[in-house]
Amino acid sequence: MEAHNDLLIFMACYNMRLSLMNKARIYAGAAFQLAPNDLRAREIHGYILLLDGELDRCEAVVTSGGPSSNLSYLRARLSLLRGQVAQAGQHLRDYLALRAAESAAEGGKGTGDAGGAAA
Repeated sequence: MEAHNDLLIFMACYNMRLSLMNKARIYAGAAFQLAPNDLRAREIHGYILLLDGELDRCEAVVTSGGPSSNLSYLRARLSLLRGQVAQAGQHLRDYLALRAAESAAEGGKGTGDAGGAAA
């Protein structure tokens, strides 16, 4: 990971915490454009788009990503917002399975977060 992308992701998260969504969207979008294969950039960009109500753009970002508990969580929230309850249920099962696998890989100790960037 390159330092400039780490800084952009940090700034996106920091501005999101301050409720400065326009700035957060710009930073997250820049991080995602610079490194589209970076899972953290994809997750935070998708989450900010979801919070901003840009559901179509959010769907394009989160559906093209690989297996990730945070992306599964975002897919579930997106499905619920669109009224696709059965699909949301499947995404939630994926989320729980991935979280269980992550916990087992860490030796069974919890990470202390409730979904990482997407919680």
